This record gives sequence, C-alpha cells and structure tokens, in this order.
Amino acid sequence: GIRDVAVTGVQTCALPIFSNMMSLVQSILDVSKIECGTFFLEETFFDLEFFLKSLLDTMEPLASDKGIKLEFMPAHSNTEIWGDRNRLLQVLMNLIGNAIKFSRPNDCVKVSYCEMNSWMEFHVEDNGPGIPEADCQKIFEKNWQARSSASSGNGLGLFIAKGIIEAHGGMIRARSEVGKGSEFVFSIPNRKRSTEEVSAISFPRREEDSARANGA
Repeated sequence: GIRDVAVTGVQTCALPIFSNMMSLVQSILDVSKIECGTFFLEETFFDLEFFLKSLLDTMEPLASDKGIKLEFMPAHSNTEIWGDRNRLLQVLMNLIGNAIKFSRPNDCVKVSYCEMNSWMEFHVEDNGPGIPEADCQKIFEKNWQARSSASSGNGLGLFIAKGIIEAHGGMIRARSEVGKGSEFVFSIPNRKRSTEEVSAISFPRREEDSARANGA
C-alpha cells in the first residue's frame, strides 16, 4: 500500500547515501594504511588487455549518460602484467571517473598503455577544463580538490591512487594546461614470469608427481 511505497522510496534514497558513506570509510582506512606504512598488495599475473576492456565496459554507461565517448587504445603486445588487480582497478576507476566527470558532452576520454623497457605505462586523457600547471603536483596531496572547488568527492582519490602506485614501486604524474584538458600517467615495473613459472604453466605437474617429489 501507500506505506510500502513510502518505505521503498526512503530505501531508494538511502542507498546512494549509504554507498557514499561506505566509500568514505574505505577511503579513510586506505589513507591510514598508506600513512602508517601498512598498505600491502596482493599481486598476481593477469591479462591487462582483458582487464582494461572489462573496466571500460563497466564504465561505458556512466560516460554515455553524459554523451562522452570512451576510447581504448590497446598496445597489441604481450599484455600480461604483475600487480594487485583490485588496487589497479581502484586507481583506473578513479582516473577515468574524474576524466568523465570533468568532460563535456561529445568529448572523448582516451585510455591507453604501452610497454617502456621494464615498465608498463598507463595514460588517461580528457578534453576537460584542465588544471593550472602549478597545481599538477598538489592534486596528489590529501584532501586537495582539483579543477573546481565545487567538485564532488572527498579529495582522497588521487592521494590514494598515488599510494597504490608507489606501493607497486611505480610513479604517477599529471600533465595539463588550462582549457586544453588533462592527462594522467602512471608507470609500474613490468615484471616477467621466470622460466620456472612459465614451465609450471605449460607443463603442470600431476598430483602424484608432486607427492613423489615431496617424498610422500
């Protein structure tokens, strides 16, 4: 009845508030870990191109709602990478989400990566209002609100992103010019599988072989 409709309406309104609160709590926990030096990664090998395509498919509706095109430029090379999949997802969702937020209808947000010697480099580029050159380093400070003082968010996303990339042994930076958009670039070491790791994948050992090798 009317009461059920009212309750459903309250629940619908409360869900985004609850989600924002949980996101803020998680951000505060991440900041605390970064500052205390207790921020740890769960690193594995994973397919980078598939990972990025899946991420962009997830974010496509957000871009489409604003009339923005997401463009992915794969490197067409060996795309396996070593890193914390969930934490790198967190970084890229923040960078791409910001690019979408500050872009205008009919703009394009470009996402790409490339292998640079022993590093994997990622680029997220937009055509938004840009950032003053003097602020390009400040935006990675805690609680810094970039581009617009009226922008939503808790000002922790880029600080956390920097912490995640540095925990990988990498670096992150911004290149921007007011009125000409922004580009965020981060690099992490591109570790390759050892010969033993490749062999273990190509020729998996049977359980009885492992037991025999262990003296069972």
